[in-house]
Amino acid sequence: MWTSYDTLTGKILATMTDRKSAGKNAVIAGSWSASKYYIKANRAWPYPPKPGAGTWQWDLATETWQFDAEKTARELRASRDRALESVDRVNPMWWASLSPERQTQLQAYRQALLDLPQQPGWPMQVIWPERPRWL
Repeated sequence: MWTSYDTLTGKILATMTDRKSAGKNAVIAGSWSASKYYIKANRAWPYPPKPGAGTWQWDLATETWQFDAEKTARELRASRDRALESVDRVNPMWWASLSPERQTQLQAYRQALLDLPQQPGWPMQVIWPERPRWL
């Protein structure tokens, strides 16, 4: 077995049985998992644990994880938008049937979702609002 990799990033590209099928890509002997290993100096090294939640990119030059704030923010906004859909689908007849207490809870929950990107620590530290149990 052979593993091909990108010499600039250390990222594993593919595992193959024939060395020639790697084309112009660099290869090392063995079968290495792209999610668990990177390649440097023609040797496979295990990735250390990621420092926390969010999207992290491996920097081969410093051999450290670098936080990708933009990608993490996009992913968090997409999750937030899906949560907003559950609130925004409320139709006027259903809204009118809710008690004033539940209307207030729903409004507060929706506003808290909208305010997520303004939280201190965004996007590295996010405190999600609690969804009303009845929703």
